[in-house]
Amino acid sequence: CVIAHPVDGKGIDVVDGQNIHLAESAREFVDTIRRLLADPVSRERTGRAARALVLERYSFPEIGRRLCQAFESVASRPSHEQSAQEITRLQDDNAC
Repeated sequence: CVIAHPVDGKGIDVVDGQNIHLAESAREFVDTIRRLLADPVSRERTGRAARALVLERYSFPEIGRRLCQAFESVASRPSHEQSAQEITRLQDDNAC
């Protein structure tokens, strides 16, 4: 199970309460930890969802696959301007 500050979730596909627990203040961290210690079912479910997200979207094989797609897409473009636009679009879409 992951508890993190909201800034730590920027750029990745996390959903508070589903695959991560977000907390901004020390009090929120403590409250979340206590709540999860008291609720092992929720803690386990969130932990499994977090692991599934990482394996699905952010594992080395998945990152490599997306990087290869980006290179292939850029290599197939006829102009440098289009290539730069494609790289920017892929970065925005995949939160590189």
